[in-house]
Amino acid sequence: MRFPLLSLCLMALMSPAAAGAEEAGPAAEPLRLELKLARARVYPRMPVPVTVRLMVRDAQLRGIGYPRLSHRTLQVGEFSLPAKRELVLEGATYTAYDFTTVVSARQSGSYRLGPAELEAELLSPASGAAAFFGATESKPVALKSQPLALTVLPVPMQGRPDGFTGAVGRFTVSVSARPREVSAGDPITVRTVIRGEGAEREFSCRPIEARGFRGYPPVQEKGAGELVCEQLMVPETGGAVEIPPVRISFFNPSAGRFGTAQSEALALKVRPAAAAAAALSDGSDRSDRSDRSDRSDRSDKSDKSDKSDRTGAFWLALSALAALAAAVLLCRRLRRQTPPSGDGRQGWLAAARSAHASGDASAFYSAAFRLLQRVGGERQGLPAAGWTGPLPEGAFGREQQESLAALLARCDRVRYGGEIPQPEQMAADLLLLEQAEGPSTAWENI
Repeated sequence: MRFPLLSLCLMALMSPAAAGAEEAGPAAEPLRLELKLARARVYPRMPVPVTVRLMVRDAQLRGIGYPRLSHRTLQVGEFSLPAKRELVLEGATYTAYDFTTVVSARQSGSYRLGPAELEAELLSPASGAAAFFGATESKPVALKSQPLALTVLPVPMQGRPDGFTGAVGRFTVSVSARPREVSAGDPITVRTVIRGEGAEREFSCRPIEARGFRGYPPVQEKGAGELVCEQLMVPETGGAVEIPPVRISFFNPSAGRFGTAQSEALALKVRPAAAAAAALSDGSDRSDRSDRSDRSDRSDKSDKSDKSDRTGAFWLALSALAALAAAVLLCRRLRRQTPPSGDGRQGWLAAARSAHASGDASAFYSAAFRLLQRVGGERQGLPAAGWTGPLPEGAFGREQQESLAALLARCDRVRYGGEIPQPEQMAADLLLLEQAEGPSTAWENI
């Protein structure tokens, strides 16, 4: 009795699968692999969503691999993690696993995409006596989809706007600046943001050029559907100036025509550097006069309180105070009439040497700029803080003039643009500063 019972159990375990296969018929395949394109007609560099769908009915799989997609001269992204869902196809219920990615073509033409291929392991009931205990066995399966045709249309030649670089899609552009009120010679950070699907691929950061500004190479940051460009700009003169609008051009595939986007011009208020320095100097002079006045008032009050009992001492102190005041005024007058000596320049040169020894590029080029700033200001009759460059024509010999002008530009790139010069360059620049500060150079003749 045991053997007929075992045979009956095995038949009962195996019969549902056989009955199900007969019910489904040839249309209800247990495993299917399909390839789907969101659009069959696109434009160059336009990303097209692609889905590879694995459909499973009345079967168990394990070890499902990622799809492989056959293509030529197409750019294919990485596949996402599969999304699982239920769907009904031809009257049969399937469990679907969707793998998605995007493809694009650089040039127009007709392309073939696929077939998509996928490998997995199919689990089925074990044969023989092991089936009684619910054991399974696996076998590898390889699935393949049908290929698809993709047509890439050429971007029209007629009606292309100026500055069009081949961008396809819809995009916006905005520009901001901070701060909006500065003194001549102070840096301004200009931030340009281009947004739209694929903006980080379709555009690059181009430097903004504006009259009256020194510009530095922009730094770019890419995100999903966003390109951010930050550029340092230094106004050279005072007054009301503006950053011009930034304009981008693109082809809009949905509308089938070209489009443009433009930012607004940014108005800035720039104070003249000489005026700012003069205001600082006036404030210092007023502070000196106030301090002298306060000291004089305190001295007068002290003298009046002692006058009644120490008249002789008062006159002696007053005489000494008058002599001291006269000496102070004489020293201040001589200081104003005497041109600045090389001591200030020597101080900045010493700071540059110290920064070079420690390898601090930022401190080195800051000291170098202050040294050049003092000399340029003296040459043009401006306070040191009021001079922002360039070096006056004919101030030095031709070769030295060019070398110092290059050093001045490098100072700005390091201080404002984040440039990191090589140690050899810093050593050469220090030698240039030391030679320029020597007694045989034109600096001593200023």
